[in-house]
Amino acid sequence: MTMDSKNFKLAIIGHPGAGKTVLIGGLALAKGLSLTYDTATGEYVKRIQNTLQKPEWPAPDQKGQIDHLTFNLQYNGKNVNLSFDSYAGEIVDEAGFLKNVVGDAKGIILLLNTGILDLSDIEQESRIKSFLSIIKTLAKSPNKPVAVAIVVTACDRLETQFQGKKEKFFGLVKELEDCLEKNNFTHGTYLVTVTGKLEDQNSPRIAPEHIEEPFQWLIDQNASHECRKKVQHGLNRTAIIAGCVVFLGLIFALGVYGCGRYNLYSLESEIGKIKRNGDLVNDWAKYRNDLFNIRAEQCTSSHFNKTKHSRLKPCSEKCWKEKMLFYPCLKNEYKGILEELEKEIDDATYHWLDLQMDRAIKSNDYSVSKDDLKNCVTKQQDLSEKYNKEYLPAKATFLANEITDWKYDSDLSELKKYYSEWEEAKSALEGNEQGNCDKDINANIENVFKKKSRI
Repeated sequence: MTMDSKNFKLAIIGHPGAGKTVLIGGLALAKGLSLTYDTATGEYVKRIQNTLQKPEWPAPDQKGQIDHLTFNLQYNGKNVNLSFDSYAGEIVDEAGFLKNVVGDAKGIILLLNTGILDLSDIEQESRIKSFLSIIKTLAKSPNKPVAVAIVVTACDRLETQFQGKKEKFFGLVKELEDCLEKNNFTHGTYLVTVTGKLEDQNSPRIAPEHIEEPFQWLIDQNASHECRKKVQHGLNRTAIIAGCVVFLGLIFALGVYGCGRYNLYSLESEIGKIKRNGDLVNDWAKYRNDLFNIRAEQCTSSHFNKTKHSRLKPCSEKCWKEKMLFYPCLKNEYKGILEELEKEIDDATYHWLDLQMDRAIKSNDYSVSKDDLKNCVTKQQDLSEKYNKEYLPAKATFLANEITDWKYDSDLSELKKYYSEWEEAKSALEGNEQGNCDKDINANIENVFKKKSRI
C-alpha cells in the first residue's frame, strides 16, 4: 500500500496513566519504522527515553500543556509526516477535547492500559463509558476518522500480575469493539508493550514489542481511503466517458436481467396455468404429460422423450435451455423452478401409475410396464413393491386364465401374444413370494399352450 498524502494526522486518546508518554518514547525505537523528527519533537522523545533508562517512569504531561509532535517516517517507499499531540490525560473528558486535540485526525488510537485493572470497578466503568461516548461523538462528526485502533499497552502484565483477570479485561475491550462495529468504524485491536516483560514495575526499560503495528495499520487504512477519494473526486473527461460506458453497460445488464426475469416469470406462469386447469382427480395422465412437455422443452440435449413422456438420461445445467440467465441468482431460481417441476411430475406420475395398476387389477386391462416405473424417480420403490406384490401376480393369473379358456376357433396370434406376456410376467415373479400365486394354473399352462398352439 502506498500513500500519496504527505501528512497524516493522528490522535492518541488515553486517560491518565494509559501510557501515552511512554508510547511516544518507544515509538522512535519501534521495529520497521525509520523515523526522523523536528527539533522540538526530538527533544521531547529524548527526554522520555533518558528517564526510562535511569530507570524511572517519565512524569505525566502537565494539565493545560499540549505538545504538538511530528514524526517523518519512511514507509512502503513513501515519506509520511505523522503528527499528533501529547497532553495530560485529565483533559480527555473536558469540553473542547475533541475539537482541540482530535480535530480532523484521520486515524485514532484508543489507548487502554492493562493497569486499569488496578482501579475500582466504578473507575473502570467510568473510563470505558468515556471511550464509548467519544466513539459515538466521532461517528456523528463531519470529519469522521478513517479508522480506529484499540491499543492495549503493558500487555505483558496480562501474563503475570493480571493473569487471573484476563477474561475481565478482554470483556472491556469487547465493549469498545462492539461500539466501533455498531457505529461503522473500520477498527483493529493491537497488544503492545514499550518496556517488554518487567519483573519489577518500578524499574522500567525500553524494549518495544509490536508498537509499530497499529501505526502502520492506520497509515495503510488512510492510504486506502485516499485512493478511494481520488477515484471518487478525480473524474476527468476520460473518467466521464468511462462512466457513460458503465452506465450504458448497466442499462444493458439490467435489460439482460429483465429478459431473464421475464423468461422465468413466463415459465412459472405456464406451470401455474396447467396446475389451475388440470383435473387432478380424473386425468392424472394428461396433467403429468402437460407438465412433462414443459420440462422437456427446457432441455437442449434430448434427455426427455416427449412422445413416450419418459426420461432417457439425467439432465444437468449444461443442457438447460438458454434463457439469458447470466446472473447466479436467476440461475439458482431457475434450478429451483425445475426441481419443483420435477417433483410435481414425480407426484403426478406416482398417482397416475398407482391408479393405472388399481384399474388394471379391477378390469383386467394391463398396460403398465416395468419401464414406466422408472419415470417416478422419488417414489419408484413404492410403485415397484405394488407392481411386484399386486399387479404382476394379477396380470399373470389373468393371462393364464385367458390361455386356458382360449377357444380353438380364435386367432392363434392372440394366443401366442398372451403366452409371451405370461412368460414375461412369470419370469419377473420367479424367486419372489408372489411367484407362487395360482401355482396350479401356472404349472399346467405350458402344456396347455403347446397343445392348443398345435391346433
